[in-house]
Amino acid sequence: MSTESTTRIREVLNAPRGQRFVRPGTPTGTNRTREQILLAQMRDNPRVAYRLEHGELPPWMYIHAARITEASRQRETETPPVPRPRPAPNDTPGVRAATANHAITSVEP
Repeated sequence: MSTESTTRIREVLNAPRGQRFVRPGTPTGTNRTREQILLAQMRDNPRVAYRLEHGELPPWMYIHAARITEASRQRETETPPVPRPRPAPNDTPGVRAATANHAITSVEP
């Protein structure tokens, strides 16, 4: 082996993991993450454009949105409380007749 090829092999093996070989189709020299690449491709999407302009939402907003969703889901699945039944009318003949007479005597023309 020539000293040139040995030197090249030594450089490749000494390089950090993931940077030993050049991947075809990837731009060299840019350390953009996959997320950044995808966001750049989706720049026309209004939500992505807003995120790129204003930044990512803080984590507490996601937690709050999940709580609101869960509360609305619980309200939808809750059954309304059943009202208590009304007391039965008094069917005793004496009481009913007295009530009827009272109503008639109170309404005089």
